[in-house]
Amino acid sequence: MKIRNLKLFCLALCAAAFASSCDDDDNTDPYRGSIDNLPQRRAFVLNQGSDGMNNAGLALYAPEADSMFCANIFRAQNGRELGDNGQDLITDGRYLYVSVSSSKYVAKLSLSGVEICRYAFGDKVGVPRSLVIDGNDLYVSVYGGYIFKLDAQTLTKKDSLATSGNNLEEMALCNGRLYAANSWTMDGTAYVYNTDLVVVDTKTFAQVASVEVAQNPNYLKVSDSKLFCLSFGNYYDKGYTLQMLDPESGAEPTVIGTATQFAVGGGRVLTANSVTDWSTYATTTTLAAYDPATDTTDDAFFADVPEALAKASVYMMAVDPEAGDIYVATTDYYTDGTVYRFDADGRFAGSFGSCGLNPYKMIFVE
Repeated sequence: MKIRNLKLFCLALCAAAFASSCDDDDNTDPYRGSIDNLPQRRAFVLNQGSDGMNNAGLALYAPEADSMFCANIFRAQNGRELGDNGQDLITDGRYLYVSVSSSKYVAKLSLSGVEICRYAFGDKVGVPRSLVIDGNDLYVSVYGGYIFKLDAQTLTKKDSLATSGNNLEEMALCNGRLYAANSWTMDGTAYVYNTDLVVVDTKTFAQVASVEVAQNPNYLKVSDSKLFCLSFGNYYDKGYTLQMLDPESGAEPTVIGTATQFAVGGGRVLTANSVTDWSTYATTTTLAAYDPATDTTDDAFFADVPEALAKASVYMMAVDPEAGDIYVATTDYYTDGTVYRFDADGRFAGSFGSCGLNPYKMIFVE
């Protein structure tokens, strides 16, 4: 599919109604907002914004109708900004859940982007980070070493757990256990980068273990009962490391390679490695695909990679679970990002503007 550049008319589409392509169920949504004729298949891009600028945003994109895009569906539907530092975006297929870190809240949205309810974190705990949903339980990792368990319907607090961790980043659910990346802490004015994942039994909501990984774990993903962990190192003499863990066997983590961003889908681990020469500020990005079944990496999987992408910093990768298409988003930290689309076989299919700063998460819903 040829994808037109959408950046020029992102703002215009937010003010207009969309061409109808919804079924009757969509029209019964009591939280559809003023823009209610949304496509049945839709994707949302969480633009993180810049910390302290209150410019996080939620963009809407229609994968099967590429002329349909809304630069900030949250603002269009709710009449206000999303907040400061959009951190995570997930779905259970019925609702969206978003964490806005510096604004210190988690919100439940309709699939049309209308806010239904929210949970605000007070001054006594840190900022919310990652979200995981399991049935009617919504888990939130929080700086300070906490994991909150909220009711997914009402966002009322069910419980909270003080773990052995410090500042918890991304979480993942695997075989009934919740894994949380224990990233960093402070020793006076010095940063200390941790080397473990906190493990919580969801049935008892108690920490049952910790697992050693490479220094400064941040991102976690699950695929085929395997856990993939991306650690950032210490930003000095220890670099980025992508590892695979098998929770069932309890074997030592396997190092896949070096990456700065990744996604899982189609039985593969899709990786990006963006390296910047700070003497010239020139960035070089390489893309690859790792096959866990054969323990092989295909450096030529992505075909016809645009030169602009090869020279930009990758900020997000996502996979459409239905179509298999792969999305790679870039940032320069100052202007709107660009999202590049590849088909399931790694062939370049087009690009569009994210209509926001630092595109960080992308999810797909029906």
